[in-house]
Amino acid sequence: MTRARVLWLSLAACALLAFAPACGKKESIVAPVSNVPPAITGLFPVPRSTGIVYDTPIYAQFDRALDARTVDTTTVFLKVDTKRTSIAVEYLNVVNRIQITPRTTLELNKTYTVELSPRLKTPGGDSLGAKVVWQFSTNSVRRLTYTMPPNGALEGPHAMLAWSGNGGPSNNYLYEVFASTDSAAVANRTAPMIQSAVYVNCLPRSSWTAGVRTYWAVNTVNLVTGERFLNDVSSFDVYEDFAPTDTLIIPLTDYGGAGSNNRTQFCATPTMTTGTGFNSGIRWNLSGDRPNLHVRDAVITMNANTSSAATVAQGNTQIWYGQNTWSSCAFTLNGVPYTETNGYLATATVSGLQATFLSPALSAFVEAAARTTGWYGFLLRGTGTVNWDVVTSGVPQPQLKVIYYR
Repeated sequence: MTRARVLWLSLAACALLAFAPACGKKESIVAPVSNVPPAITGLFPVPRSTGIVYDTPIYAQFDRALDARTVDTTTVFLKVDTKRTSIAVEYLNVVNRIQITPRTTLELNKTYTVELSPRLKTPGGDSLGAKVVWQFSTNSVRRLTYTMPPNGALEGPHAMLAWSGNGGPSNNYLYEVFASTDSAAVANRTAPMIQSAVYVNCLPRSSWTAGVRTYWAVNTVNLVTGERFLNDVSSFDVYEDFAPTDTLIIPLTDYGGAGSNNRTQFCATPTMTTGTGFNSGIRWNLSGDRPNLHVRDAVITMNANTSSAATVAQGNTQIWYGQNTWSSCAFTLNGVPYTETNGYLATATVSGLQATFLSPALSAFVEAAARTTGWYGFLLRGTGTVNWDVVTSGVPQPQLKVIYYR
């Protein structure tokens, strides 16, 4: 082989090697690094929303799954003003949702801030990337809890309605009470409004329909903000007219009063006096120790210590319920005990020298006072002066007779 041919073959071999892959080596393709943050598909409450009920759900929902290990109280925060609020945080994998539950009830009329940390990640490592913050403001009233009667209970025809939720009576709140045997009318608030007042109870001024279910509901009105909150509908059943009953005479506990510019004080005396110049009160043993008492009627009778039936009739004696505690021997003419403006219970029906008090409101109050504590007896008012016998032994006078369902 000539020298020229050898040179040509060497150059050709080199050319082929230049295009051949290297022996024992593989080429690698490096994917570009990228982070596609999970997208938020829903926030609740809606950002910048106002009047949000304080116990509403709080959540953030995403377009895909998150790594549950990154969802906790170090990446999810709830603040009021600049102060963090204690919360429980739960990740609902089925719906890709972060659920936030405050450990204490949210304050009313406050702006809350929800913050999600950029450290939240998907199982694939994609992070939220940027902090997410949104705010909402709470409403101005509490949801009511109906305390009497319990929902679905069987009650007498004069059951008191009572509730809690915004504390005791306050001039900042008004309660509108609706009641009917028509559930839809109560739910729609087209039923009769039987009371609109600041009080957290309602004495029925007429009897509930016997043998029928009664529905009722309360609107809470904040008189400062103007918010009107429609609370849920509750109901109770009423005894049939023919349901069997028994009678109970409630023991007289004490009584007292003052008159003539406090120069006349009576307690432990054989008579008590009512009229425009007197402040008089009486208590029977209604101490909240009969929780299962269902009253059909409560009747109070008083016998006048006078020979003139006309005097008794002209007395126009009324019975009200007391607003506060009182001592029978420490009455004042223009002071304690007081009564509520809706505390009227009944006006006497007079027959000769005897006065009888009977009304749905009186029966309702007696039942409530026998079943629960926090009531303060009865006050007596009148436009004419009448002296009444007080008998504390034997058959008591004044007498409270309760007809109740067995």
